Amino acid sequence: MTDRNASADIPPPAAQPESKLAFTARREPVTVALVGANVAVFVLTVVSGISPLRPTVQQLLRWGANWGPLSLGMQPWRMLTSNYLHIGIIHLFFNVWCLWNLGALAERVFDGWTYFLVYTLSGFGGSLVSLWWHPMVIGAGASGAIFGLAGALIAALYLGKLPIPKEAIQKTLRSLLLFAG
Repeated sequence: MTDRNASADIPPPAAQPESKLAFTARREPVTVALVGANVAVFVLTVVSGISPLRPTVQQLLRWGANWGPLSLGMQPWRMLTSNYLHIGIIHLFFNVWCLWNLGALAERVFDGWTYFLVYTLSGFGGSLVSLWWHPMVIGAGASGAIFGLAGALIAALYLGKLPIPKEAIQKTLRSLLLFAG
């Protein structure tokens, strides 16, 4: 009987390639967290019995939708929660798709806290403008946050001194301006 370590005879496992999701989560943690929060809220609403295609006004209000009499009254938190609540799966899909694409750029231009603050404050500002424009209409979704993020990216690319080739900045600015309208 030998006293040698049996594990010494076993070769180390081959290095496994990192999954695309793990790679993205490592490189774009804020985007993954924001997309995850939006999707998680949607899943929770559906699990609670809300239609994934046509939620009712009462259901949206119960989950934190923005609405003048409540948001401007004793429930101002709705101006934030409404940014994570979506009016059906199609609404969620388009908001998450835009966030995923803009977020990838935002992770490279801003530090994580700046990106998160721009997103959050833009969403809050979008909720305020929505209340000002039509206080008696139910509001939900990440559009205000996403368009605010697009505006911040336009400003950063236009005004910032970024280590990105000028041609790439110009092409990206054109795309962002087309998106933002």
